[in-house]
Amino acid sequence: MAELELPTGFTSIKEFPRAKESLINMMNAGKNKLMQRPGVIPFVDSFGPCRGSIKFQDELYQVSGTKLLKIQKDGAVTNISNDFVIDIAGDAQCVLSVGFTFLVIVVKGDRGYTWDGTTLSEITDPQFIASNDVTYINGRWVFIPSDGSPAFFTDALDPLTIDGFFDAETQPDKNVSAVNFKNRLYIIGEETTEVFADTGQASPVFRRIEGASIWTGIVEGHTFWGSSFVFLGKDKDENFGMFQMGSGEAPRISDPAIDELLNDEYTADELKTCVAQRYQWKGQDIAVFRLPRHTLNFNGVGWWFASSIATFAERQISGNSFKTWRVNYICHCYGEYYLGDVSESKIGILNDISTDYGQDIESGFDTFIRAERGSYFTLSSLELNGLAGQASPERTIGLSMSDDGLTYGDFFYIGMGEIGDYQRRISWELPGGLGGYENFAGVRIRTTAPVQIAGEGLNAVIQ
Repeated sequence: MAELELPTGFTSIKEFPRAKESLINMMNAGKNKLMQRPGVIPFVDSFGPCRGSIKFQDELYQVSGTKLLKIQKDGAVTNISNDFVIDIAGDAQCVLSVGFTFLVIVVKGDRGYTWDGTTLSEITDPQFIASNDVTYINGRWVFIPSDGSPAFFTDALDPLTIDGFFDAETQPDKNVSAVNFKNRLYIIGEETTEVFADTGQASPVFRRIEGASIWTGIVEGHTFWGSSFVFLGKDKDENFGMFQMGSGEAPRISDPAIDELLNDEYTADELKTCVAQRYQWKGQDIAVFRLPRHTLNFNGVGWWFASSIATFAERQISGNSFKTWRVNYICHCYGEYYLGDVSESKIGILNDISTDYGQDIESGFDTFIRAERGSYFTLSSLELNGLAGQASPERTIGLSMSDDGLTYGDFFYIGMGEIGDYQRRISWELPGGLGGYENFAGVRIRTTAPVQIAGEGLNAVIQ
């Protein structure tokens, strides 16, 4: 019996289909161990799709549809917008940034708002420009105009009053985002990044740190992860990819498969809709990038996909059985990870279950068996070392094989044992074996069982 390495993540590129590996709703936790992503349990209904979420003064806030909501731990929801007859304009995604006394909301490409725990106000200062991003540093909020023009900032502790403008002028690319990292202000353009320090003076308020320029820019979507922050961007004059900000450089963290997906399957405008999020789960630090047709996840070991099963109505529209993971803007508050929904009026909580709002999810992976070129082998059986005996009635897990890495046969399903049948072997065995192959066999394993599928090894009997 040969023990096969489990996939570390998504590693397939079109030119090499026989090297295809991927993980669906599962992550490699290191040391050849796979575990499933968390599911979602319902918490309370909201007022529309989630457009942004944040913790402010130890309470949870969310822009839901056109409403700013405060959601308390007991599930009580306060519709702040209705109380002040101020809706959050449009349907664009929002950026929320907090200081000690104010929450600031920027509708991408539109208006800005503030909330101090007592009063909701629109930013009406004539110097305010429709913005793409906002961040807080040392009592001031720094905004990045949507047209890429110079950044502007507020008075100290007064986000309703604009104080001045400044620009990252060493390169001519447009400004896109602003990030406060370790009390340094990163102004990130389309192809380059400049780093600024707060001078503590009235003028200039921010001074560029000489020699700290980085020749990597951002497209959209940044989130803190690990010891820094990660984002969808591009090196100057290079293609799109995922990067992690470092000291004097921003190393690419995406592999060739992710780069190919970003550059071949998406337009530049589609990439600009990326929403970046983060959560930590069972020792894994996970960055989440939601794109129109994929939700990409990175845990330092590899990249994997999170997806939800489409409803019947959604399948009628798109023709696809799967869609991007429905979560939007994961936020840690009250000791839990709360999240909004991409398209529905729901607020949920990440939980150690295998469903999203009671709906099944499909989990599994693709990998392969290879032998020397020109050699032939027969696969007699395949066994997954994983959890069994978790569901009643018993649920199944399927295996599909391929001889070219492109087309796969029908699934062969086996039982995973009823609750308590922990000694059940998840083993695929057929009279005559699982087929003969010329130096390659593609392996695809899937299940929609509402159980915590995991893997600690994949064993094959090869003749």
